[in-house]
Amino acid sequence: MQILKVAIGNEKEAFIEERFTDRINFILSNENNRGKTIVFQSLMYTIGNEPIFPKGFIAENYYHYCEFIHNKNTYEILRKKLTFIIRNHETNSLTYCNSIEEFRDWFDKNIYSLPKFRNDNGITKTDLPLFYQLFFLPQDGRNTSNIINHGFRNKNDFISLVKALLIPENEDLDYEQLKELKTKKKELESDINLLVRKNDFIKNNRDIAASIFSSVDRIESERIEKEIQELNKEIADISNKIRREENRKNKLISLLTELNSANRLLTEGNLICSECGSNKIVFDINDTKFDLTNDYVRNQIINSIKSKIVEKAQLADDLSNKKYKLKERLEELIVSQPREISDYLLFKIEIEKTKETNENITEKQKEIVNINNRIKEIEEKDSNRNVELKKLYEKLLYQMRESVRKIDPNSAFFIDGLFTKNKENFSGSEGQVFYFAKIFVLVTFLKLPFPIIIDSFRDGELSTNREEIMLEEFSKLDNQIILSATLKNEEYSITKYESNPNINVLDYSDVQDSKLLNSNYVSDFMSIITDFGIKIE
Repeated sequence: MQILKVAIGNEKEAFIEERFTDRINFILSNENNRGKTIVFQSLMYTIGNEPIFPKGFIAENYYHYCEFIHNKNTYEILRKKLTFIIRNHETNSLTYCNSIEEFRDWFDKNIYSLPKFRNDNGITKTDLPLFYQLFFLPQDGRNTSNIINHGFRNKNDFISLVKALLIPENEDLDYEQLKELKTKKKELESDINLLVRKNDFIKNNRDIAASIFSSVDRIESERIEKEIQELNKEIADISNKIRREENRKNKLISLLTELNSANRLLTEGNLICSECGSNKIVFDINDTKFDLTNDYVRNQIINSIKSKIVEKAQLADDLSNKKYKLKERLEELIVSQPREISDYLLFKIEIEKTKETNENITEKQKEIVNINNRIKEIEEKDSNRNVELKKLYEKLLYQMRESVRKIDPNSAFFIDGLFTKNKENFSGSEGQVFYFAKIFVLVTFLKLPFPIIIDSFRDGELSTNREEIMLEEFSKLDNQIILSATLKNEEYSITKYESNPNINVLDYSDVQDSKLLNSNYVSDFMSIITDFGIKIE
């Protein structure tokens, strides 16, 4: 990805930056409050990041725009609040997203396949603010012991994200299936235990059963058994009818909602067909079409549907009352039987099921064997991934340590993770060196196709020697680099950077204090807006 243009503005004030190249782009100024951070934050905000704009800058009052090239496609993105509009030059297409989640899905499909990682809640697809921390470092919110803007996500999520990029997580299906298999195994074991207990009950009580079978009135018992079966069937039939009526009622409620929506549209404006331009809207039911543009017909249909909803609800209540009475009758029938008949029914059912129970136990035991084999297979796959992942992760950390040593051979801190310990948060230039090593290695080791973007690159009084080594390392990359820095007056000399053929200097020193956006850019910015088909009143 290569950034071509960034713009921010509205109909009153705007700013456009289109001097980016595919080299190291260094935005400089000799004072703070020249708008450098607004440009960085607006760029990232346009592509779905969680912004940290300077105090007093109200992002929602402006459109945010960027243009970039990715995989030989030129994209333009325009964002206003939660609406993203995307143009693809090569396909001459325009699409829009109405939420961060929708834009993330577009980014995942068209720009870069976002990895899924595992946390306490299972497998989840990364969100863009977490993903962007792989290559973007803002000026504010830095903390080497945690991610930027930690809250919903944390450093463990970031580490899991990096590991998922090193080796993709096992398929969602595997992870979800493992939980399902273990749950199923417990259920089968519980079922087998219950079936074994039933068999033991029959075996231990056959003498009692024989006595009951010989003494009971067989004809009367079988009559009672048949009556119980019929009652159970009738109760089941009524339950099905209740479900059907409830479903019909819900469908009618949905239909009524749609018709009320159409009613409001017809009342508040004109509802027409986008294809033929007709204003004739009909309601089609059972091959009969009703003209909804006729007030009388429309109101009659709505009233009819309301009446049917009431009828369905009443019918469901009546069926529920009937079901309740049948259940009462069933309970009375069972409770009122003499002890010997109740025992006869119990033993008869269980004895008839003995053979079936044994077969059921055997089938469930076979199923458990298959489940154990599948669980073992999934766990071995996960174990193999973890072994290989540990090697790659250690290699990544080693490269981070080597990167630090290249910048400062005398460095005393040792990198053993992507974050420092909570009480070991680096400050000053040590923190900047740590962030450089981290982002540089993440982008190169993971082969990320994105620009490295660092606002306030010389944070922490970074020495000239360290800065030169970092810039030299950046110049070796194919990735675009976008940096910013505020230089002290005594060191302000853009010729120092302009003499480097790898650096494209963008000097913001002439920008008035806190006046990055102004009327000079409004005409060009409004042309950008117009190209998206947007009309600002």
